[in-house]
Amino acid sequence: MPRLAVLQLLVFLLFVAWYERRTEGAADTDATTTDEDIVLSEVFGGPHGYAFSDMSSITLGQTLSSVTVRGGERIDAISAQASKPGGSNWDHGGSGGKEQVLTLGSAWLE
Repeated sequence: MPRLAVLQLLVFLLFVAWYERRTEGAADTDATTTDEDIVLSEVFGGPHGYAFSDMSSITLGQTLSSVTVRGGERIDAISAQASKPGGSNWDHGGSGGKEQVLTLGSAWLE
C-alpha cells in the first residue's frame, strides 16, 4: 500500500474517532463544554511545518463533511471542512503534491 494511502487512512480514522467522540451523548447535553471534554493527542510529524490546533474556531455541533490531504512523498497540507452549522474550513500546510479529498457520505453527517 503506498505511503500516501496509509497516511490518508490514518487521517480518516483520526477524524472518524474525533467525530464519534463529539457525537457521543450529544442528545443528552446542552451547547456547553468543559476542559475535560477536550482530549488532545501528542504532536506528530517531522521537522517540516508547525504544530497547529483549530480548537478556537470549532463551534459545538458542527459536522465534519470532508477531509483533504495534499502531498507526494510526505503530507504537505491537510484540510477539514464542516458543513453545519455555519460551514467552516480549516486549512494547514502548503500547495505541493497531489490533492486527495475524502468526502463523508450522508450517513456520517447525521
